[in-house]
Amino acid sequence: MTTPTEPWSSEGASSLLETTGAETAGGLSSPRAAPGSPPDSLPGSAPGPVPGAEEDSGNLAEGAFDTLRAMILGGSLPGGVRLQERRLAERLGLSRTPVREAIGRLVGEGYVKREGGMLTVSPVSVEDILEILTVRRAVEGEAAEIAAGRCEPALIANVRAAVTGMLSPADVTPERHWSVDDLVHLTIARATGNKLLIRLVSDLRARTRMFGLARIPRRFDPGKAEHLAILDAIGEGDGAAAAAAMRFHIDNARLAILDALAGPALLKR
Repeated sequence: MTTPTEPWSSEGASSLLETTGAETAGGLSSPRAAPGSPPDSLPGSAPGPVPGAEEDSGNLAEGAFDTLRAMILGGSLPGGVRLQERRLAERLGLSRTPVREAIGRLVGEGYVKREGGMLTVSPVSVEDILEILTVRRAVEGEAAEIAAGRCEPALIANVRAAVTGMLSPADVTPERHWSVDDLVHLTIARATGNKLLIRLVSDLRARTRMFGLARIPRRFDPGKAEHLAILDAIGEGDGAAAAAAMRFHIDNARLAILDALAGPALLKR
């Protein structure tokens, strides 16, 4: 796998961010003064706080965070690419303040790393993905056991329908595949009622996607069968079987990734 190291400034990336900023972040724009704003109450005094300004700033930073995070997870800003705050702000149509806040949050959550004065999207290495899958095996196995018997039959039926509705890998886009995979795993996590566990599963899955490995076609049918086995065990209230089925599923995903990377990627370890 190659990792881009040039500053994020290419025409393709710039135009893509410009489009994504408009569509994903709802056309974020710099705040403007409302028409007819009242003058300062005292001559020469500093402007007073604008009602709602703090909330607007928070919303802009949240929108910038969501947009940039989506681009990182979607591969538009791949691991290793350098980010420049000013250019990001220009492309999102924002002042640098909310963008700076968004980047700070991305750094705090591990999506971006800061080294000296340089910001780069955090790459996910082979070692990283293996560690992530090890943690997912433990956490999601526990989640499946807790979720057993807690999911409504109608909910399980809906998730099963989404899985079985993927008939052929040739007809299923990577986005749809990820969406259904999320539906299975996050439905199970949410059934536990444990907010910390839900957040952990969601974060680990996001980082799995950041690894950037395309879908492995030969895992399409086995993956579906494994998902259905997990759902069946949960529907039957068999916690031990649900946990075993989840661990089996993640073990197989790990082996498939190693097989796909066998050769050039692993030889560099």
